Amino acid sequence: MQANPIPTPGELESAESNFRRVLSSWEFVLSCEVIVFGMVIVLVEFLLLRNRNTAAEDILKVFAVTLVIIGTLFAIVAGFDSRQIAPAMGLFGTITGYILGRTAQTRKEGPQQTDGKDETNLTKGEESTT
Repeated sequence: MQANPIPTPGELESAESNFRRVLSSWEFVLSCEVIVFGMVIVLVEFLLLRNRNTAAEDILKVFAVTLVIIGTLFAIVAGFDSRQIAPAMGLFGTITGYILGRTAQTRKEGPQQTDGKDETNLTKGEESTT
């Protein structure tokens, strides 16, 4: 087992200049702007939806689609090429399709009925006979 050699001062300076180059690069600045923009959008959505009488699935749908869009923008702006972005886009599309498809499917089914009675319309004193 060999140990890693100790870096020379010249190697340390080049590593330091690479670090400075990343911090001053255009992709880094744009990536930070996209992340800040995404955080602002999520905060605005939260402020708009916190006092509404909305179903949890609808709120999940709003936040999930926003996060997928911001994640996609981040991946594009960060300078990844198409081979690196393609699997992430597939995953984002799958997550969004699942969330949107699941909520649409539950709405189509409506309330479940058993023995001709609608379970959601039972009053306080009634009990289900099933």
